[in-house]
Amino acid sequence: MAEEGISVGTLLLAAMTLAIVVLMAIFIYQTFRKNRKDHYLTFGLVMGLVPLTVMTLSGVIPMPEGSLAFIVGHIVGGIGFSFLFFFIYLHYELVSRPVPHFLRFSIMSFLLGSRFVVVIFRSLFPTEQIILLLYYVAFDTMRLFSFGFACFIAWQMWKLTKELESGMEFLSTVLLVLSGFFGPFHRPLGIGYVAADTKLFFVPLSGFLVFSYFLTVVGMVVFLMVFIINPDYLYRLPVPLHHIILYNESGLTAYSRSIQSKGIETPKITDQLFSGAITAISSLLSESVKTQVHMHVIETNQMNVVIEHHPTYPVRALIIGYRLTYFVRKSLKNFLLSIPQEIMEQLSSPGMILDLDRAQPILDRSLQQSFPYVEFSKKPF
Repeated sequence: MAEEGISVGTLLLAAMTLAIVVLMAIFIYQTFRKNRKDHYLTFGLVMGLVPLTVMTLSGVIPMPEGSLAFIVGHIVGGIGFSFLFFFIYLHYELVSRPVPHFLRFSIMSFLLGSRFVVVIFRSLFPTEQIILLLYYVAFDTMRLFSFGFACFIAWQMWKLTKELESGMEFLSTVLLVLSGFFGPFHRPLGIGYVAADTKLFFVPLSGFLVFSYFLTVVGMVVFLMVFIINPDYLYRLPVPLHHIILYNESGLTAYSRSIQSKGIETPKITDQLFSGAITAISSLLSESVKTQVHMHVIETNQMNVVIEHHPTYPVRALIIGYRLTYFVRKSLKNFLLSIPQEIMEQLSSPGMILDLDRAQPILDRSLQQSFPYVEFSKKPF
């Protein structure tokens, strides 16, 4: 009996998957070329690149059920997609909070572990219906949880900033959430449970699955293109920031910059008074408890203040913004550590003898490198 040829639909699905693989590869290349510091999203996309590559190959290369290629392919694909969903979720946790939310993180960790177990059993027992059901339920739940949370955070970002990039990111996550709804609808009916006799992923698809996969492809393409067209957008701090101040242990401000946020009014702050007040409060607390006190965070109902202390020199940097997040603090710490030693020594001197004309361009450059997507005013506030 002649072997069936590869259908046009299968080739089309393989071509769309290949397009996502290429875009992911470009994103990863940019990550290493530009030394991006957001490793969570990058690692998630690297892990997603592996099963998508397997999907592309499985569309044209037969993988008989029970063969070593079939088993390894399912394990690699299942684990790769699980990491993709988990690290996309983790990325959006850290752009919105200083640490992941305990309950959400616990749920995602449980789903990740459950998915690992089910993937292995699915590879060893590909025709067991209960295992197939658990396999798809775990996949759909992780997917909807991850992209649903990403959509919620992207919507908050767009609502605050009204930027084109934020709007495109929100649109991409909406498409990815919608694509995830079709799996739970068609799978209880048994459609798509035809567990691949000769193909690993590309099985006879219902209309639901075709539309779902189309939405997935479009959503991922838009998501990746936002970062590829504008590489610095990955550094985007998704909360409005207002001011950055660099000062010494005496409370004297050496350098300050205000931040321009679209559609958001920047509050007027006197930098010397602000840094002096922070230092005075720290000194008062140190006197009260008879030990050195270092303030790190001040939270109010309107704005938050994040303070970073240099590990070697008595110099501090603070940022005033809408909300404290992991990336806000990380970027502020990178700025403080990137300042050249010569300038740090001048800042640490008792009289703070700083050649501002020479130091200011260097500090401006260090600040912009640490916050590459933030637009700073030309003059101190």
